[in-house]
Amino acid sequence: PVPLPKHVKIKIKKPTTTIAIALDGSFNFYYSDNLNALRREGANLKFFSPINNKKTSRI
Repeated sequence: PVPLPKHVKIKIKKPTTTIAIALDGSFNFYYSDNLNALRREGANLKFFSPINNKKTSRI
């Protein structure tokens, strides 16, 4: 078997785009691996509540 590397460096890119993600009582399940992958690729994640926020800021 091939040994696993002891340390894996993950380079996070500077945010180049913003993604709005609904997060509240109705929208509450996301895989953290998916969110982390978006961040690693340079996404700035903004969470909002469709239930509690009457207006969302322009993203």
